Amino acid sequence: MEKLNQKYISNLVLEAQAGDSNAFAELYAALYERHFHYLSYMLEDVKEIEATLEEGYIQILHGLSTLAPADLYLPWSCRLFYRHLSAAKDEHFADRIVATPEGNYSISQLLSLPLTESQLMIMHYVQKLPVKEIGEIFNFDNGQVKLALKSGIRHLQRTNGKNSGKEKGHVTETAPLKRLCRERPDAVRKTEILAEVFEACGRKANTIPLSALSEYAVYRKERFSLQRGILIAAMILFLLLPLLFLLPKYEVGHAASGVRSLPVYAIHVDSLLPVHRVLAQINRHNLPVYEAGAKDFTVEPTRNGTLQIKVELINRQSVTQDVDVTEVDAESPKLIGSEVRDGKVYLNVNDSGIGVDYHDIYAQGKSGEVVYPESFDAESGEIVFIYPKEEWDVYIPDYIGNIMHLQFTFRS
Repeated sequence: MEKLNQKYISNLVLEAQAGDSNAFAELYAALYERHFHYLSYMLEDVKEIEATLEEGYIQILHGLSTLAPADLYLPWSCRLFYRHLSAAKDEHFADRIVATPEGNYSISQLLSLPLTESQLMIMHYVQKLPVKEIGEIFNFDNGQVKLALKSGIRHLQRTNGKNSGKEKGHVTETAPLKRLCRERPDAVRKTEILAEVFEACGRKANTIPLSALSEYAVYRKERFSLQRGILIAAMILFLLLPLLFLLPKYEVGHAASGVRSLPVYAIHVDSLLPVHRVLAQINRHNLPVYEAGAKDFTVEPTRNGTLQIKVELINRQSVTQDVDVTEVDAESPKLIGSEVRDGKVYLNVNDSGIGVDYHDIYAQGKSGEVVYPESFDAESGEIVFIYPKEEWDVYIPDYIGNIMHLQFTFRS
């Protein structure tokens, strides 16, 4: 699959969140093959894949307004498909213990990580997808996937302590996944699914035909060919000028982001030579860096501290710059009210920072049973559970991994 421009995808998400049906259709056309590819590892019948895609895209369109930042669309949508199929097969799938290189963890612990790290960990250690396949689905290169996996392991160890890898329980041995379906997506059915999704969501359909939107792939190839040509010309210039010894010049500033998003830092490199790589660390922990253009990059710190950004040009000359980060949300959601009525428990929560991740809320009883909310309203902050029969621990996370832990003892 062709590598897509992340800024292009993020812009489509923002336009679709604003209600633009053509933008959602273009987003659907750009990523449909990646979602089909992912589901082909879990379902062997093409009709099952198409039915799952339709159900999943209905949920995606309904919940798109709650997604922030827009860069998380791919891991967020893949998580939706994974949870939909896993919960259908085994409602207790989150309790399974999975082996990682640093120890054993439950799927529930993996689900508590920041979204991108979490989904990559599940795909690699639970589903056993190869790094290359994950990179194709996520629009990442192999290095980005490996970096995120290492970051996920470190995050688990920090969150759960040095002995977090000693989790007791039966380790589920999962054989590496092989593609169960080798068929290609059907263009006619692809168009029909989109129309059915808009109809099910009560949304106005796209006015630009899907076939026309798909032609963007041709433009993308031409654009990448031009970029490769410029890169080759720059390399020739570099070889002809052996005395050229340039250091990178770059600026770091805040990029526009959603109200609930992590702080996003934009890096603009001003140099005649191509950029070889951009590395970022915060408090000596590596962070993924996303390419937003030929010489534009973004990084999202996941904690407060000193952000260290290193830019290296193709001539191997590099410059490092430090930035103080203080805007990362470090507070968990807050409970502002609770009520029991009509055999149900109503919780009201809010989060002044990145926002509550309503899709990952769950409760666990003393018996080990995991229960998910019957419903929730992201606008009002209301969460509804069926009235329990035993003492519960309720876990309410935000989008960065801060978790509010509530303990309730209910009397019958």
